[in-house]
Amino acid sequence: MVYKRTEYHVPLSIVPQNCTTLVRAASSIMCDSFKRMGEEFINQLLSQAQLALRDLLLEPCFNAHLRRITIHKPPPLRLPPAPQKKALLIGLRHPGRKWPGSTESMELSGSHNDIERWRHILIICGYLDEDIRILSDRVGVSPDSADYPSHENILREMRALTTDSQDDQRRFFVFCGHRKGRLDDGSDSAILGADIENPIRDADIEASLLHPLTRLCFLTTVWDCCRVGNMFSIDWRIDESGLLRPALRRRKDSQPILGRVLVIGACLRNQKAREVTATSGESYGALSYFLTERLYEHQGGFALRPFLRDTNSIPDLQSLEQEILATCTEIVHEPWFYP
Repeated sequence: MVYKRTEYHVPLSIVPQNCTTLVRAASSIMCDSFKRMGEEFINQLLSQAQLALRDLLLEPCFNAHLRRITIHKPPPLRLPPAPQKKALLIGLRHPGRKWPGSTESMELSGSHNDIERWRHILIICGYLDEDIRILSDRVGVSPDSADYPSHENILREMRALTTDSQDDQRRFFVFCGHRKGRLDDGSDSAILGADIENPIRDADIEASLLHPLTRLCFLTTVWDCCRVGNMFSIDWRIDESGLLRPALRRRKDSQPILGRVLVIGACLRNQKAREVTATSGESYGALSYFLTERLYEHQGGFALRPFLRDTNSIPDLQSLEQEILATCTEIVHEPWFYP
């Protein structure tokens, strides 16, 4: 059986007036009494707590224990440093020079502009000015200077760029100048420094620039010169159609390259690199101009395949018979260009 509690509510209107007054007076007295009792009880507790704490602090053993306590602050939060970035930019105009045994001028119009443009975009992309090394034959640079792009200085700075590199660090290299597909003695291809009688062979470049890399260091190289093709022992060519295919050429006697290397060449091995004139009237190497233009739009980098497809389809570049080439040392789903 379930019992239900019945509540009765008696309206005050039916209670005599004198009874109502009596109830209210009694309630007020009880509230005041409880309030005073509560305050007295709390005061007693506080007094007892203070006395107990005083006695505890006066205990010799407790005091000695307090003196032995050492508060250790947590070490400050330190974020890992950003990967170090270093760049080497080389630009040669060969002012007033002629090709040996010919009356044809060697002088280039845009290579110094290219280097300055690359320097500017690298600073925008997070490089420090002191971490960007420049070699050029501009007016005012003495042939005896360490900044002069001679055979010796170029190889020295290549080694300095990649020697002692660490994992996840970034290295960036640009060469704007002349390159010969075959030397007169039939030996390996080479780039030309300011001392053109002493060319820098591909094998020497590979040994100085690529072999010192650690396995996880990133190196991007840009070669804005003629007859680039596949200069080094790079396994894969990046196809603008969206495929990676074996590179066009591989050196038989080369050592393995440990680092992650991306090579952008201005043209194929049997082609010449051309110069373009910007709307400002200044001349630039076509490869340097189009790469830096894309970087100004996408400072975080950009996918290479769309760039190769878009750039190689430019009518002006097609009329120059120049096809930009990209190769890399590892298979990646989407090759990316970022300095």
